[in-house]
Amino acid sequence: MRLNEIPKVVISSSKVDLVWRNSKQIVSDNTSVASELEALKSRVNRISVESGVKTWQSFIHSGLYDELWLLVHPVIASRGERLFDLANKQQSLRLIRSKTYKNGVVGLHYQRK
Repeated sequence: MRLNEIPKVVISSSKVDLVWRNSKQIVSDNTSVASELEALKSRVNRISVESGVKTWQSFIHSGLYDELWLLVHPVIASRGERLFDLANKQQSLRLIRSKTYKNGVVGLHYQRK
């Protein structure tokens, strides 16, 4: 299975049992995550982040991304976490592509300018 061969990094504030092959943990404090990911970006061609909003808030705040895939669901949420809450400066994005799914979700693929 190809997924087992791909290096994986788990970001967590507490120790976790890494059950997947080729997994490494980074303890979640903003300084160590940023420095570890900068080092990783210099060694590998592509990093995909499958994570929750808190991790992405940190990535956006630290500028640790080249592209964003946003999935917009046809739901009005009156409460909840805001993805760009920690952005401390304006960041320009360029829409690369978009896709509308049958269920009404719109996928937006942006690249940093």
